[in-house]
Amino acid sequence: KIKEDLEIKLYAQDSIEHKKQFKDAFGNHILQVKVYNPCRDTPPFDGNLTLIKATIKTGEKSIRFSYNYPNPQMALIAFEPEEITLKKINNKTYIFIPFYLCGNEETFDKNVSYIIFYENKHYFLEIPYYCKSETQCKPKEDINLTLNELPTELKSIFISYLNKKHRYRSSFKE
Repeated sequence: KIKEDLEIKLYAQDSIEHKKQFKDAFGNHILQVKVYNPCRDTPPFDGNLTLIKATIKTGEKSIRFSYNYPNPQMALIAFEPEEITLKKINNKTYIFIPFYLCGNEETFDKNVSYIIFYENKHYFLEIPYYCKSETQCKPKEDINLTLNELPTELKSIFISYLNKKHRYRSSFKE
């Protein structure tokens, strides 16, 4: 935590922050997502640090997750707040927060990462895709194995979501 805070102070030149309030069976919440040194349409396209932090605050309690991309000299994190999905299953909220890596590479391989919050827990998934053409993208690995840590009721919803969201190469931000 101290090392991460020091790195942010030293290397963070830019950030994107998104906050949203919501209510479910567990109470009133605030979702906060912050990306340090995010990918933009203009340089720089690399750096010394690229980090995403997601937090859900409920009163005095918090669920936190942070991901510090290990190779920021190769790519930065691309994040679009409008891509966050926040819905309910039986009055329990699930949140899908997608993010991508942008760099100078154009290949058939595409990657998306997800921070997922559900039932006061967080999950982190990195899902590699292969796009044969603009309209033919599919996971490179067995999606059921990739998602094995998700609760059953959320897993089926997430698979359906992925099948709709990432069919096209253009759905992957770069």
